[in-house]
Amino acid sequence: MKKSKKFRYGSFATLLTLGVLVIAIAVNVAVNLLGQRVTLRLDTTASSAFNISEEVDELLANLDQPVTIYVLNDEANFVAGGTGNSAAKDPSFTQANEVFKYFANANDQITLQYVNMVRDPNFQSQFSDLTLQQNDVLVVSGDRKMQISSVDLFNTQVVANSYLRILSSKAENALASAILVVTSENTTKVSLLTGHNEYDATSVTELLGQNNYTVKSQNIGTESIDPEADAVIIYGPSTDYSPEEIEKLDAFLQNGGQYGKTAFYFAANDQPELPNLEAFLEEWGIIVEPGVAFENGSNFIIQDQFNAVNVLNSDSVYTENCLNKGKVPYIPYCRPLTAAFKNSGSRSTTMLIRMSADSGIIPPDADKNASITDFVTGYVPIMLLGQNKVEVGGEQKTSNVVACGSVYYGASEIIQNSAFANADFLVELTGTLTGRDSQVIIAPKDMAAKYLDIASDGASFMRILFIGVLPVGCLAVGAFVFLRRRHL
Repeated sequence: MKKSKKFRYGSFATLLTLGVLVIAIAVNVAVNLLGQRVTLRLDTTASSAFNISEEVDELLANLDQPVTIYVLNDEANFVAGGTGNSAAKDPSFTQANEVFKYFANANDQITLQYVNMVRDPNFQSQFSDLTLQQNDVLVVSGDRKMQISSVDLFNTQVVANSYLRILSSKAENALASAILVVTSENTTKVSLLTGHNEYDATSVTELLGQNNYTVKSQNIGTESIDPEADAVIIYGPSTDYSPEEIEKLDAFLQNGGQYGKTAFYFAANDQPELPNLEAFLEEWGIIVEPGVAFENGSNFIIQDQFNAVNVLNSDSVYTENCLNKGKVPYIPYCRPLTAAFKNSGSRSTTMLIRMSADSGIIPPDADKNASITDFVTGYVPIMLLGQNKVEVGGEQKTSNVVACGSVYYGASEIIQNSAFANADFLVELTGTLTGRDSQVIIAPKDMAAKYLDIASDGASFMRILFIGVLPVGCLAVGAFVFLRRRHL
Protein backbone atom coordinates (compact mmCIF):
# COMPACT_ATOMS: atom_id res chain seq x y z
CA MET A 1 0.00 0.00 0.00
CA LYS A 2 1.46 3.35 -1.01
CA LYS A 3 1.98 5.76 1.86
CA SER A 4 0.40 9.15 1.47
CA LYS A 5 2.48 12.26 0.89
CA LYS A 6 1.10 13.68 4.13
CA PHE A 7 2.24 10.59 6.07
CA ARG A 8 5.76 10.72 4.60
CA TYR A 9 6.18 14.42 5.44
CA GLY A 10 4.74 13.85 8.91
CA SER A 11 7.15 11.00 9.63
CA PHE A 12 10.09 13.06 8.42
CA ALA A 13 9.06 15.98 10.61
CA THR A 14 8.76 13.68 13.63
CA LEU A 15 12.20 12.16 13.06
CA LEU A 16 13.70 15.62 12.51
CA THR A 17 12.16 16.86 15.76
CA LEU A 18 13.46 13.85 17.68
CA GLY A 19 16.93 14.31 16.17
CA VAL A 20 17.06 17.98 17.13
CA LEU A 21 15.84 17.11 20.63
CA VAL A 22 18.57 14.47 21.09
CA ILE A 23 21.24 16.89 19.87
CA ALA A 24 19.94 19.62 22.21
CA ILE A 25 20.05 17.25 25.19
CA ALA A 26 23.58 16.13 24.30
CA VAL A 27 24.80 19.72 23.94
CA ASN A 28 23.16 20.67 27.25
CA VAL A 29 24.86 17.79 29.08
CA ALA A 30 28.22 18.65 27.50
CA VAL A 31 27.92 22.33 28.41
CA ASN A 32 26.97 21.47 32.01
CA LEU A 33 29.99 19.18 32.34
CA LEU A 34 32.25 21.81 30.80
CA GLY A 35 30.76 24.49 33.05
CA GLN A 36 32.00 22.60 36.08
CA ARG A 37 35.57 23.07 34.85
CA VAL A 38 35.61 26.50 33.23
CA THR A 39 33.56 29.71 33.42
CA LEU A 40 31.14 29.87 30.51
CA ARG A 41 29.44 33.15 31.42
CA LEU A 42 29.69 36.10 29.07
CA ASP A 43 29.81 39.45 30.86
CA THR A 44 27.85 42.02 28.86
CA THR A 45 27.48 44.61 31.66
CA ALA A 46 28.79 48.11 30.92
CA SER A 47 31.22 48.07 33.85
CA SER A 48 32.33 44.41 33.42
CA ALA A 49 30.64 43.73 36.74
CA PHE A 50 31.28 39.99 36.59
CA ASN A 51 34.95 40.28 35.56
CA ILE A 52 37.74 40.38 38.14
CA SER A 53 40.54 42.95 37.91
CA GLU A 54 44.16 42.05 37.21
CA GLU A 55 45.21 43.38 40.64
CA VAL A 56 42.89 40.96 42.42
CA ASP A 57 43.92 38.08 40.17
CA GLU A 58 47.51 38.73 41.21
CA LEU A 59 46.54 38.88 44.88
CA LEU A 60 44.71 35.56 44.62
CA ALA A 61 47.52 33.91 42.69
CA ASN A 62 50.07 34.86 45.37
CA LEU A 63 47.91 33.86 48.35
CA ASP A 64 49.68 31.12 50.31
CA GLN A 65 47.60 31.05 53.51
CA PRO A 66 44.27 29.24 54.07
CA VAL A 67 41.28 31.58 54.02
CA THR A 68 37.62 30.73 54.62
CA ILE A 69 34.82 32.93 53.29
CA TYR A 70 31.59 32.45 55.23
CA VAL A 71 28.43 33.80 53.58
CA LEU A 72 25.80 33.97 56.31
CA ASN A 73 22.81 32.65 54.41
CA ASP A 74 21.80 29.85 52.09
CA GLU A 75 23.07 30.57 48.60
CA ALA A 76 19.58 30.74 47.09
CA ASN A 77 18.40 33.19 49.76
CA PHE A 78 21.55 35.29 49.46
CA VAL A 79 21.23 35.84 45.69
CA ALA A 80 17.59 36.77 46.34
CA GLY A 81 18.84 39.60 48.53
CA GLY A 82 17.69 37.96 51.74
CA THR A 83 14.05 38.49 50.82
CA GLY A 84 13.11 34.91 51.66
CA ASN A 85 11.95 34.33 48.09
CA SER A 86 14.65 31.91 46.97
CA ALA A 87 13.10 31.69 43.50
CA ALA A 88 13.95 35.35 42.82
CA LYS A 89 17.37 36.75 41.98
CA ASP A 90 18.62 40.19 42.92
CA PRO A 91 21.19 41.34 40.31
CA SER A 92 23.43 43.03 42.88
CA PHE A 93 23.54 40.09 45.28
CA THR A 94 23.93 37.70 42.33
CA GLN A 95 26.99 39.63 41.18
CA ALA A 96 28.44 39.56 44.69
CA ASN A 97 27.86 35.81 44.88
CA GLU A 98 29.70 35.31 41.58
CA VAL A 99 32.63 37.24 43.07
CA PHE A 100 32.68 34.87 46.07
CA LYS A 101 32.72 31.85 43.76
CA TYR A 102 35.45 33.31 41.60
CA PHE A 103 37.68 33.86 44.62
CA ALA A 104 37.11 30.29 45.82
CA ASN A 105 37.86 28.81 42.40
CA ALA A 106 40.96 30.96 41.85
CA ASN A 107 43.03 29.46 44.67
CA ASP A 108 42.81 26.16 46.53
CA GLN A 109 43.70 28.03 49.74
CA ILE A 110 40.27 29.71 49.68
CA THR A 111 37.18 27.87 50.94
CA LEU A 112 33.65 29.20 50.43
CA GLN A 113 30.89 28.17 52.84
CA TYR A 114 27.24 29.23 53.10
CA VAL A 115 25.98 29.20 56.69
CA ASN A 116 22.36 29.36 57.77
CA MET A 117 22.64 30.61 61.35
CA VAL A 118 19.07 29.54 62.15
CA ARG A 119 19.87 25.92 61.34
CA ASP A 120 23.39 26.21 62.77
CA PRO A 121 23.08 28.31 65.97
CA ASN A 122 26.49 27.14 67.21
CA PHE A 123 28.21 29.09 64.44
CA GLN A 124 27.63 32.43 66.21
CA SER A 125 29.25 31.08 69.40
CA GLN A 126 32.54 30.62 67.52
CA PHE A 127 32.64 34.39 66.97
CA SER A 128 31.08 35.70 70.17
CA ASP A 129 32.93 39.02 69.88
CA LEU A 130 31.06 39.84 66.65
CA THR A 131 27.43 40.71 66.02
CA LEU A 132 26.67 38.67 62.93
CA GLN A 133 23.68 39.38 60.70
CA GLN A 134 22.05 37.50 57.86
CA ASN A 135 23.78 38.15 54.50
CA ASP A 136 26.99 39.34 56.20
CA VAL A 137 30.28 37.90 54.97
CA LEU A 138 32.98 36.71 57.36
CA VAL A 139 36.56 36.24 56.14
CA VAL A 140 38.77 34.14 58.43
CA SER A 141 42.42 33.09 58.32
CA GLY A 142 43.83 31.47 61.45
CA ASP A 143 43.01 33.70 64.43
CA ARG A 144 42.35 36.76 62.28
CA LYS A 145 38.91 37.62 60.98
CA MET A 146 37.08 40.46 59.27
CA GLN A 147 33.33 40.95 59.06
CA ILE A 148 31.80 42.55 55.96
CA SER A 149 28.26 43.82 56.38
CA SER A 150 25.97 43.12 53.44
CA VAL A 151 25.56 46.89 53.09
CA ASP A 152 29.34 47.24 52.71
CA LEU A 153 29.25 45.02 49.62
CA PHE A 154 27.65 47.89 47.70
CA ASN A 155 27.74 51.63 47.18
CA THR A 156 24.30 52.83 48.24
CA GLN A 157 22.14 55.94 48.34
CA VAL A 158 19.48 56.79 50.91
CA VAL A 159 16.18 57.64 49.23
CA ALA A 160 12.63 58.14 50.52
CA ASN A 161 11.69 56.61 53.87
CA SER A 162 15.35 55.75 54.63
CA TYR A 163 15.33 53.11 51.87
CA LEU A 164 18.80 52.18 50.61
CA ARG A 165 19.16 52.07 46.84
CA ILE A 166 22.13 50.08 45.52
CA LEU A 167 24.13 52.17 43.05
CA SER A 168 27.14 49.96 42.37
CA SER A 169 29.01 46.92 43.63
CA LYS A 170 32.17 46.92 45.69
CA ALA A 171 32.04 43.22 46.62
CA GLU A 172 35.32 42.53 44.84
CA ASN A 173 37.06 45.39 46.62
CA ALA A 174 35.62 44.52 50.03
CA LEU A 175 36.50 40.83 49.76
CA ALA A 176 40.02 41.45 48.44
CA SER A 177 40.66 43.99 51.18
CA ALA A 178 39.39 41.58 53.84
CA ILE A 179 41.76 38.89 52.58
CA LEU A 180 44.63 41.39 52.74
CA VAL A 181 43.70 42.28 56.32
CA VAL A 182 43.51 38.70 57.61
CA THR A 183 46.66 37.51 55.82
CA SER A 184 49.01 40.51 56.13
CA GLU A 185 51.74 40.51 58.75
CA ASN A 186 51.67 44.26 59.27
CA THR A 187 48.94 46.87 58.95
CA THR A 188 49.78 50.47 58.13
CA LYS A 189 48.18 52.89 60.61
CA VAL A 190 46.78 56.30 59.71
CA SER A 191 45.38 58.93 62.09
CA LEU A 192 42.72 61.36 60.86
CA LEU A 193 43.28 64.54 62.87
CA THR A 194 40.12 66.32 64.01
CA GLY A 195 39.12 69.13 66.35
CA HIS A 196 38.97 72.05 63.89
CA ASN A 197 35.62 71.57 62.16
CA GLU A 198 37.15 69.66 59.27
CA TYR A 199 35.45 68.52 56.07
CA ASP A 200 34.05 65.00 55.90
CA ALA A 201 36.86 62.61 54.90
CA THR A 202 34.76 59.43 54.83
CA SER A 203 35.50 58.54 51.20
CA VAL A 204 39.24 58.88 51.77
CA THR A 205 39.30 56.88 55.00
CA GLU A 206 37.07 54.17 53.50
CA LEU A 207 39.39 53.88 50.51
CA LEU A 208 42.40 53.46 52.78
CA GLY A 209 40.52 51.00 54.98
CA GLN A 210 39.65 48.89 51.95
CA ASN A 211 43.34 48.73 51.12
CA ASN A 212 44.41 47.33 54.49
CA TYR A 213 45.11 50.60 56.31
CA THR A 214 43.90 50.97 59.87
CA VAL A 215 42.40 54.46 60.15
CA LYS A 216 41.32 56.09 63.41
CA SER A 217 40.24 59.61 64.32
CA GLN A 218 42.24 61.64 66.86
CA ASN A 219 41.44 65.05 68.27
CA ILE A 220 44.69 66.97 67.87
CA GLY A 221 43.67 69.37 70.65
CA THR A 222 43.09 66.76 73.35
CA GLU A 223 45.22 63.80 72.28
CA SER A 224 48.81 63.08 71.43
CA ILE A 225 49.30 61.73 67.93
CA ASP A 226 49.63 57.96 68.03
CA PRO A 227 53.39 57.28 67.76
CA GLU A 228 52.61 54.01 65.97
CA ALA A 229 50.75 55.84 63.19
CA ASP A 230 52.62 55.89 59.90
CA ALA A 231 50.72 58.89 58.55
CA VAL A 232 48.25 61.60 59.57
CA ILE A 233 45.57 63.34 57.52
CA ILE A 234 44.45 66.95 58.02
CA TYR A 235 41.29 67.37 55.95
CA GLY A 236 40.16 70.93 55.37
CA PRO A 237 40.20 72.46 58.87
CA SER A 238 38.20 75.67 59.22
CA THR A 239 40.11 76.98 62.26
CA ASP A 240 43.82 77.33 62.83
CA TYR A 241 46.05 74.99 64.84
CA SER A 242 47.45 76.27 68.10
CA PRO A 243 51.24 76.46 68.61
CA GLU A 244 50.98 73.41 70.88
CA GLU A 245 49.21 71.44 68.13
CA ILE A 246 51.88 72.46 65.61
CA GLU A 247 54.48 71.14 68.06
CA LYS A 248 52.64 67.81 68.08
CA LEU A 249 52.86 67.69 64.29
CA ASP A 250 56.56 68.53 64.33
CA ALA A 251 57.26 65.91 66.98
CA PHE A 252 55.33 63.28 65.03
CA LEU A 253 57.26 63.93 61.82
CA GLN A 254 60.63 63.98 63.62
CA ASN A 255 59.71 60.70 65.30
CA GLY A 256 62.39 60.96 67.96
CA GLY A 257 65.03 61.50 65.30
CA GLN A 258 64.00 58.40 63.34
CA TYR A 259 61.73 60.26 60.88
CA GLY A 260 59.85 57.96 58.44
CA LYS A 261 56.46 59.64 59.00
CA THR A 262 54.02 61.32 56.57
CA ALA A 263 51.37 64.05 56.86
CA PHE A 264 48.66 64.78 54.29
CA TYR A 265 47.04 68.21 54.20
CA PHE A 266 43.94 68.97 52.10
CA ALA A 267 43.02 72.64 51.71
CA ALA A 268 39.55 74.08 51.06
CA ASN A 269 38.65 77.06 48.88
CA ASP A 270 36.43 78.55 51.61
CA GLN A 271 39.00 78.39 54.42
CA PRO A 272 39.95 81.54 56.31
CA GLU A 273 43.61 82.38 56.82
CA LEU A 274 45.33 79.76 58.99
CA PRO A 275 48.65 81.42 59.87
CA ASN A 276 50.06 78.69 62.11
CA LEU A 277 49.23 75.81 59.78
CA GLU A 278 50.35 77.76 56.74
CA ALA A 279 53.66 78.64 58.41
CA PHE A 280 54.16 74.96 59.25
CA LEU A 281 53.57 74.01 55.60
CA GLU A 282 55.94 76.71 54.38
CA GLU A 283 58.73 75.19 56.48
CA TRP A 284 58.20 72.10 54.32
CA GLY A 285 58.43 74.17 51.14
CA ILE A 286 54.69 74.50 50.52
CA ILE A 287 52.79 77.80 50.28
CA VAL A 288 48.99 77.66 50.16
CA GLU A 289 48.00 80.73 48.16
CA PRO A 290 44.76 82.72 48.53
CA GLY A 291 42.21 82.67 45.75
CA VAL A 292 41.07 79.79 43.57
CA ALA A 293 42.80 78.08 40.67
CA PHE A 294 40.98 77.79 37.34
CA GLU A 295 41.49 75.97 34.06
CA ASN A 296 41.04 77.75 30.74
CA GLY A 297 42.24 74.95 28.48
CA SER A 298 39.22 73.55 26.64
CA ASN A 299 40.75 70.05 26.49
CA PHE A 300 40.78 69.87 30.30
CA ILE A 301 37.45 71.42 31.33
CA ILE A 302 34.73 68.98 32.46
CA GLN A 303 31.89 71.24 33.63
CA ASP A 304 33.32 74.71 34.05
CA GLN A 305 36.69 76.35 34.61
CA PHE A 306 36.80 75.20 38.23
CA ASN A 307 35.96 71.59 37.33
CA ALA A 308 38.72 70.22 35.14
CA VAL A 309 41.05 67.28 34.87
CA ASN A 310 44.65 67.90 35.86
CA VAL A 311 48.16 66.84 34.91
CA LEU A 312 50.43 64.40 36.76
CA ASN A 313 54.09 65.36 36.85
CA SER A 314 55.79 63.04 34.36
CA ASP A 315 59.20 63.66 35.97
CA SER A 316 58.27 62.24 39.39
CA VAL A 317 58.78 58.63 40.45
CA TYR A 318 55.62 58.95 42.56
CA THR A 319 53.34 59.40 39.54
CA GLU A 320 54.82 56.72 37.27
CA ASN A 321 52.25 53.97 37.91
CA CYS A 322 49.24 56.20 37.34
CA LEU A 323 50.78 57.64 34.19
CA ASN A 324 51.29 54.12 32.87
CA LYS A 325 47.59 53.41 33.47
CA GLY A 326 46.65 56.43 31.36
CA LYS A 327 44.50 57.98 34.09
CA VAL A 328 44.27 61.65 35.02
CA PRO A 329 43.35 63.28 38.36
CA TYR A 330 40.28 65.45 38.76
CA ILE A 331 40.51 68.00 41.59
CA PRO A 332 37.85 70.75 41.45
CA TYR A 333 37.82 74.09 43.29
CA CYS A 334 41.50 74.14 44.16
CA ARG A 335 43.54 76.52 46.23
CA PRO A 336 46.70 77.26 44.25
CA LEU A 337 50.00 76.10 45.72
CA THR A 338 53.53 77.42 45.33
CA ALA A 339 56.84 75.77 46.11
CA ALA A 340 58.72 77.96 48.62
CA PHE A 341 61.95 76.33 47.47
CA LYS A 342 63.13 73.39 45.42
CA ASN A 343 65.97 72.46 47.76
CA SER A 344 66.91 73.92 51.13
CA GLY A 345 69.41 71.98 53.23
CA SER A 346 67.95 68.55 53.91
CA ARG A 347 64.54 69.60 52.62
CA SER A 348 63.15 69.47 49.09
CA THR A 349 59.85 70.19 47.34
CA THR A 350 58.40 68.26 44.39
CA MET A 351 55.37 69.11 42.29
CA LEU A 352 53.07 66.09 41.90
CA ILE A 353 49.97 67.50 40.16
CA ARG A 354 49.46 70.74 38.25
CA MET A 355 47.06 72.43 35.88
CA SER A 356 47.71 73.15 32.20
CA ALA A 357 49.53 75.98 30.46
CA ASP A 358 46.19 77.82 30.18
CA SER A 359 45.41 77.75 33.90
CA GLY A 360 45.52 80.63 36.33
CA ILE A 361 44.56 82.03 39.73
CA ILE A 362 41.61 84.29 40.54
CA PRO A 363 42.59 86.35 43.61
CA PRO A 364 40.05 87.01 46.39
CA ASP A 365 39.90 90.72 45.48
CA ALA A 366 39.56 90.20 41.71
CA ASP A 367 37.70 92.87 39.73
CA LYS A 368 34.29 91.44 38.84
CA ASN A 369 34.48 93.12 35.43
CA ALA A 370 37.86 91.62 34.56
CA SER A 371 38.19 88.90 31.94
CA ILE A 372 39.24 85.49 33.25
CA THR A 373 42.03 85.46 30.68
CA ASP A 374 43.61 88.36 32.57
CA PHE A 375 44.47 85.93 35.36
CA VAL A 376 46.07 83.16 33.29
CA THR A 377 49.53 82.34 34.69
CA GLY A 378 49.97 78.76 33.48
CA TYR A 379 51.02 75.50 35.13
CA VAL A 380 49.42 76.15 38.53
CA PRO A 381 50.61 73.52 41.07
CA ILE A 382 47.78 71.91 43.05
CA MET A 383 49.62 69.08 44.82
CA LEU A 384 53.11 69.37 46.28
CA LEU A 385 55.34 67.00 48.24
CA GLY A 386 57.72 68.38 50.85
CA GLN A 387 60.41 66.03 52.16
CA ASN A 388 63.05 66.11 54.87
CA LYS A 389 65.78 63.54 54.22
CA VAL A 390 68.13 62.89 57.12
CA GLU A 391 70.91 60.33 57.57
CA VAL A 392 70.34 58.25 60.69
CA GLY A 393 72.91 55.62 61.61
CA GLY A 394 74.28 55.51 58.08
CA GLU A 395 70.79 55.08 56.62
CA GLN A 396 68.69 57.76 54.95
CA LYS A 397 65.36 58.42 56.67
CA THR A 398 62.63 60.60 55.19
CA SER A 399 59.55 62.31 56.55
CA ASN A 400 57.00 63.76 54.14
CA VAL A 401 54.29 66.40 53.96
CA VAL A 402 51.84 66.22 51.04
CA ALA A 403 49.59 69.21 50.38
CA CYS A 404 46.60 69.11 48.04
CA GLY A 405 44.73 72.25 47.01
CA SER A 406 41.24 70.84 47.49
CA VAL A 407 39.26 68.59 49.81
CA TYR A 408 37.21 67.65 46.74
CA TYR A 409 40.06 65.40 45.72
CA GLY A 410 38.30 62.85 47.92
CA ALA A 411 34.69 63.56 46.90
CA SER A 412 32.91 60.19 46.73
CA GLU A 413 31.63 60.63 43.18
CA ILE A 414 35.19 61.36 42.02
CA ILE A 415 37.23 58.92 44.07
CA GLN A 416 34.86 56.08 43.11
CA ASN A 417 35.09 56.87 39.40
CA SER A 418 37.62 54.54 37.79
CA ALA A 419 38.15 56.98 34.91
CA PHE A 420 40.05 59.31 37.24
CA ALA A 421 43.39 58.68 38.96
CA ASN A 422 42.34 60.00 42.38
CA ALA A 423 41.88 56.64 44.14
CA ASP A 424 44.83 54.92 42.48
CA PHE A 425 47.20 57.80 43.09
CA LEU A 426 46.26 58.40 46.72
CA VAL A 427 46.63 54.74 47.67
CA GLU A 428 49.86 54.29 45.72
CA LEU A 429 51.36 57.53 47.06
CA THR A 430 50.40 56.65 50.64
CA GLY A 431 51.82 53.16 50.20
CA THR A 432 55.10 54.43 48.76
CA LEU A 433 55.64 57.12 51.40
CA THR A 434 54.81 54.76 54.29
CA GLY A 435 56.85 51.85 52.93
CA ARG A 436 53.87 49.80 51.75
CA ASP A 437 53.79 47.85 48.50
CA SER A 438 50.45 45.99 48.63
CA GLN A 439 47.61 48.00 47.15
CA VAL A 440 44.36 46.68 45.71
CA ILE A 441 42.31 49.33 43.95
CA ILE A 442 39.16 48.23 42.14
CA ALA A 443 36.66 50.51 40.44
CA PRO A 444 33.10 50.27 41.76
CA LYS A 445 30.91 48.24 39.43
CA ASP A 446 27.59 49.74 38.45
CA MET A 447 24.64 47.36 38.83
CA ALA A 448 21.93 50.00 38.42
CA ALA A 449 19.49 49.81 35.57
CA LYS A 450 20.16 52.06 32.59
CA TYR A 451 17.34 54.26 31.40
CA LEU A 452 16.60 55.38 27.86
CA ASP A 453 16.81 59.16 27.76
CA ILE A 454 14.51 60.37 24.96
CA ALA A 455 12.47 63.48 24.30
CA SER A 456 8.66 63.57 24.46
CA ASP A 457 8.32 63.38 20.65
CA GLY A 458 10.53 60.32 20.63
CA ALA A 459 8.52 58.78 23.46
CA SER A 460 5.28 59.26 21.49
CA PHE A 461 6.83 57.61 18.45
CA MET A 462 8.06 54.65 20.53
CA ARG A 463 4.61 54.28 22.11
CA ILE A 464 2.88 54.17 18.70
CA LEU A 465 5.50 51.78 17.35
CA PHE A 466 5.39 49.25 20.18
CA ILE A 467 1.72 49.52 21.16
CA GLY A 468 0.21 49.94 17.70
CA VAL A 469 2.35 49.24 14.66
CA LEU A 470 4.27 46.17 15.81
CA PRO A 471 1.32 44.25 17.36
CA VAL A 472 -0.89 44.95 14.33
CA GLY A 473 1.94 43.97 12.01
CA CYS A 474 2.51 40.69 13.87
CA LEU A 475 -1.22 39.88 13.68
CA ALA A 476 -1.28 40.65 9.97
CA VAL A 477 1.74 38.45 9.25
CA GLY A 478 0.27 35.64 11.36
CA ALA A 479 -3.07 35.84 9.54
CA PHE A 480 -1.34 35.82 6.16
CA VAL A 481 0.73 32.73 7.04
CA PHE A 482 -2.33 30.94 8.44
CA LEU A 483 -4.45 31.58 5.36
CA ARG A 484 -1.60 30.69 3.03
CA ARG A 485 -0.93 27.36 4.76
CA ARG A 486 -4.64 26.57 4.87
CA HIS A 487 -4.90 26.68 1.08
CA LEU A 488 -1.72 24.65 0.34
